[in-house]
Amino acid sequence: AAASITVAVASSTAAVQTATVSGSEVQLTLTTAVQAGQSVTVAYTKPAQFPIQDIGGTEVASFPAQTVSNDTVARAPQLAGAVIVSSTVTLTYDEALDAGSAPAAASFIVTVSGDGTRTVNNVGLAGSKVTLTLNSAVEAGQSVAITYRPPHLNPIQDPGGTPAAALQNHSASNTTGAIPPTMTSAEIGGALLTLNYDEALDEGSRPAASSFSVTFDGSAITVSRVSVAETQVTLTLSTPVQAGQDVYVSYAPPSSGAIRDIGGTPASALTNENTTNNTSARAPLLSSATINGDQLKLTYDERLDEASSPAAASFVVNASNRAYAVQDVSVVAAQVIISLVTPVEAGQQVTVSYAPPPDPIRDLGGTPAARLTKRRATNNTPVRAPTLRSTQIDDAEATLTYSEVLDTSSKPAAASFAVAADGRPITVNQVSITGPEVTFSLAMPVQAGQRVIVSYTPPRTRPLRDLGGTLAAGFTDREATNHSEPTAPRITAATFNGASISLNYDEPLDAGSPPAAESFKANVGGVPIAVDGVTITVSTVRLTLQTPIQSGQIVLISYDPPARNRIQDLGGTPSAALDAHQAQWVTRPQSSNLTGGGGGGGDGGGGETGDDNVGTATVVVANGWSPPDIGVAAAMSARISGAAVVYTAADLLSASASELLAEYRPMSIVIVGGAAAVTAQVKAAIERIAGNGAVSRVMGADRIETAAAAARQILGSPSGREGRPTLILANGWSPPDIGVAAALSARTSDAAVLYTTARGLSPEAAEVIRDFRPERVIIVGGTRAVSNAVQDAIGNAAPGADVLRISGATRSETAAAAARHILGDPADLAERPTLILANGWSAADIGAAAALAARTTGSAVVYTAARALPDDIAALISDYQPQRVWAIGGTAAVTDIVTTAIRELAPEASVPRAHGATRLRTSAAIARQILGRP
Repeated sequence: AAASITVAVASSTAAVQTATVSGSEVQLTLTTAVQAGQSVTVAYTKPAQFPIQDIGGTEVASFPAQTVSNDTVARAPQLAGAVIVSSTVTLTYDEALDAGSAPAAASFIVTVSGDGTRTVNNVGLAGSKVTLTLNSAVEAGQSVAITYRPPHLNPIQDPGGTPAAALQNHSASNTTGAIPPTMTSAEIGGALLTLNYDEALDEGSRPAASSFSVTFDGSAITVSRVSVAETQVTLTLSTPVQAGQDVYVSYAPPSSGAIRDIGGTPASALTNENTTNNTSARAPLLSSATINGDQLKLTYDERLDEASSPAAASFVVNASNRAYAVQDVSVVAAQVIISLVTPVEAGQQVTVSYAPPPDPIRDLGGTPAARLTKRRATNNTPVRAPTLRSTQIDDAEATLTYSEVLDTSSKPAAASFAVAADGRPITVNQVSITGPEVTFSLAMPVQAGQRVIVSYTPPRTRPLRDLGGTLAAGFTDREATNHSEPTAPRITAATFNGASISLNYDEPLDAGSPPAAESFKANVGGVPIAVDGVTITVSTVRLTLQTPIQSGQIVLISYDPPARNRIQDLGGTPSAALDAHQAQWVTRPQSSNLTGGGGGGGDGGGGETGDDNVGTATVVVANGWSPPDIGVAAAMSARISGAAVVYTAADLLSASASELLAEYRPMSIVIVGGAAAVTAQVKAAIERIAGNGAVSRVMGADRIETAAAAARQILGSPSGREGRPTLILANGWSPPDIGVAAALSARTSDAAVLYTTARGLSPEAAEVIRDFRPERVIIVGGTRAVSNAVQDAIGNAAPGADVLRISGATRSETAAAAARHILGDPADLAERPTLILANGWSAADIGAAAALAARTTGSAVVYTAARALPDDIAALISDYQPQRVWAIGGTAAVTDIVTTAIRELAPEASVPRAHGATRLRTSAAIARQILGRP
């Protein structure tokens, strides 16, 4: 009997199912298979009946446990099947498994079609089954694949220790039933209503806004936008709700784009579902403050009201105990963007304070943000060592100009500098630092024509450094530009029209020292004509003759400097005599003596410029906080038919720009500047709106290269063009001069703008000048903005070009001089002009004014202060009596004090205002003025 035989396997008793006798063998069948390597013993207790005996009847005696040789071959457990139901995967093997050897969850990878991988939270093992619990359920119809990588510790194995094989993307049978997604909750905060579902949703299936209806306190509110992400459906409402209001939402599934799970099962309709109103009257909280250069960003914990417009005076920004003036403030999404007049340096400690004004920072529910007191801002400005831009000598004074503002508290000793003139050392006496300039006096003056060498050895204490503490490098034997000899004003052009002759000089003249008429002789066709009157305006000497000159006649002008009241510059240096200098005949159009192919064309849109380019316009997009890019954009728009300029932020497409592009669907969009000025994300957003419209980018490695690239695009190929252009050169670091250059380009035929540094002609600008051989080069600004060395370099690059400088003692005087140059003599105008007035300290408004001038006939751009009209602009308005004066910007930029003064000076002029709540919206408003109705 089987009960008389005892079998032990690995110290456990194994039941004997049957015992059979065959020849000399007793064969036992066990209820459980023995595994390879297990120890096995057998014991026999002789029973009363049917004992083991031989053929003669002799019985086998009982024996204790005897070791049995285990010849079992090791065999791995085989996977018999894999099944998944909802979030549970069951792997069934063909034999019992070791219950104490459950693998770690990381040993398994579960891949679900259309949903990526799922995390395995738990692994269970019982009998022959391995159970995996996933972090979320699968949907009906989704295919599921299992990958198992046996770990070193606790692999799947049978009781004998034989491990199961690895699995690679083994298909599991999905028996999950189709369950529609269920809304678990609805909550609202301000203008955002969120529906939360119990499973992931198909983000590609988005219902139309009309599929939802929302009411609060019994009143309906429009749903303006719907988005689907993960397990949430978010509705953006046209009007935010307030704290305490009862809000209900309904949803009618549409025929297409319904809410559905990843498996395609649609969600049910909703009827007047109550929402949890999380809207509170708490103030928006500042989560971070960061600064990079001249842009400070305050990021709040909720979306802000973009219509709020806190004044620049509401903020106080300090860096290293120095106040930095705020130029402009705008609100975009959850950020307040503060633009500074001067950028901070890397390493400076920056704080910002904010005192809520009448129009404060506020959330969409109208709750204002709290006051800030010396809140620390993270300074992300990159570290840059100050770079020496120029070295110049003027008599007994040397000036080193660096690329950024220097720390005035770290002034090197005079012994740190060495100066030699023609090899002879000159003692350095006193050192001073102002802004980016290091000035030191010399023990003896340098003579004209001497070669001057300057060296600087950084001392251990008080070396040259920027405001962030980054040291300027030393240098040896740097050759300085020697300006010791005064230069006389040089004539650049002589023109005549009617009874008037204009002599243009290369620098501003002393208007209080006009020579007597007898100092000049005019010879017309060999016949002398008497000069009746002489006047001086800026850099032009105008002669009035007794008899008008006819076109085609040869006109020669001679000038003999008198002892008193000579032609001289503002420093008193007289100009040379003229001996039969020939003048050229020029025509004066009715509204301007300089008109552009694009400037003043009136073919860009509506308003005073027509409306014949609807649907074919070009929009130029620029960073509203980058003056050089704004200037390039304005200059480009002047040369492109039907073009307008709109501003955006660097890393977020402004709502005003987005709306304008969507309305006009322009034929082409040109982005000015590289990815640092207008990021790839903004470009991608523009491309999504543009549709079939072409989107291009004009850029260079820096502002100078960007201007040169734009100039080449405007002017075309040097070899394939007709005529010689006019090139307008400005200091690329002087926003008011950039604005004057853009305005001149807007009103000048076949013109482009180039940038340079103050002391040396930039290689990129020089290359454009050499390639295009301009007929005229106009320099904007005085010799401190664009030095005489730059002017000389222009003469070398374009030997046949007329070089004219337009400048004044102030930014408003420079703009006024440019306006008079554009408009000509008031007595010669057949129609009264249009003046476009911008705050001369707002680069954004200056650029917008230049863009408007590009599309307005008979116009010129002038500058003002916010609260006072400068005397030179008042004189210009009085002289020209314009028919219209556009005020660019809101009343903070150009106050009512200024517009009242204009009306008193020109009673018949209209004074409209083009503006928006921010610089971004101001640019969009002017673009609409230019483009007309979409």
